[in-house]
Amino acid sequence: MWSFLGIALSAALTVVSLRAALVSSRAGERQIRSAEMFRRLQWSVELALDPSPARSETGMAALDGLLLSRLLGADDLGYVRGIMAAVVQHVDRRPEGS
Repeated sequence: MWSFLGIALSAALTVVSLRAALVSSRAGERQIRSAEMFRRLQWSVELALDPSPARSETGMAALDGLLLSRLLGADDLGYVRGIMAAVVQHVDRRPEGS
C-alpha cells in the first residue's frame, strides 16, 4: 500500500514540476519576445528620426511593420502607437530638406 502511495505522490510531484517548467518556459519566451520587440522599436525610431529622407522613410516603414509583428503583445500596442504618433509629429514638423 505504501509503495502505491509513494508512486502516486511521485507522479503527482512530477506533473507539478512539469507544469511549473512549462509556465516558466512560457514566461521566458514572452520576455525574449518583448526584448526583441523593444530592440526593433528603438532601431525603427532612430531610423525614422534620421535627417536623411531615405533612412527616415525606412524607419517609418519599420514602425508600420512592427504594428503587425507577432512580437508585439496586445498590451504593447498602445505604447508603440503612441511612440509612432510622436515620431510622425516630429518628422512632419521638420523643415523641408532636413
